[in-house]
Amino acid sequence: MTKQVFADSVSKIVPVIGGAVSGGLTYTTFKKCCLSLKHSFWDLSLCDTVFYEKLKNGEIDEIPEEEYIDVAESEIETILEEEENA
Repeated sequence: MTKQVFADSVSKIVPVIGGAVSGGLTYTTFKKCCLSLKHSFWDLSLCDTVFYEKLKNGEIDEIPEEEYIDVAESEIETILEEEENA
């Protein structure tokens, strides 16, 4: 009887521990990427709530085209290396 009770309790605890470990791992791996994405959105006017308030009030006539920088992959690696060395 005690073996059965032990087996039942372990079978209920293992998924909870697995969920906690999986959630913690996901949080730590995605946190840096999410912060980087959030930072890149700060520069876009289309992601700014004040922009939409001004557009609704008629202070802005048209939606501006965002300026994107086309950077080659090799240039990105060079920029990252320079930032690490600085």
